[in-house]
Amino acid sequence: MQKYGYFFKGMVIFGTILTWIPIITPILLSIVSLVMSGVFRFDYLMPAELSLSALAGGIILVVYSIRAKIYNRLLTWSFTVAVICLFGSQVIASATGLANGEVEPTPLLMSLVIIPLAVYSILLIVIGSGGYLLARKIVNGGQPLTGSVG
Repeated sequence: MQKYGYFFKGMVIFGTILTWIPIITPILLSIVSLVMSGVFRFDYLMPAELSLSALAGGIILVVYSIRAKIYNRLLTWSFTVAVICLFGSQVIASATGLANGEVEPTPLLMSLVIIPLAVYSILLIVIGSGGYLLARKIVNGGQPLTGSVG
């Protein structure tokens, strides 16, 4: 088993956290909204709005998975398709006029924009899970990451 330095391990954990931020934030804010006002509000566009965090975390995870030669195909392909879906959705929204309100949002136009965003969000979960698996593999040799000393 290869030994990894603290910086290597810390970067993998940091990349994993950055990748999970766009997924966990809208869930937490929905819970806070429900508790505070009694109204459930869920912003399904927030993963795209927080994409800089996901992109930074994804790049970190891809680079360090390639260096470790662990889960590199999973993370590289997931990240590549996620980036294509994110930017493709934005290009479609701009090209059709949905982004600036030039056209009325029809179900077809909305689905052309929302479906790639949904795929992007699902792939963020895959990348975050791959980051967790990578961190678990390099930090504890495959054991779950827990706070207990054993």
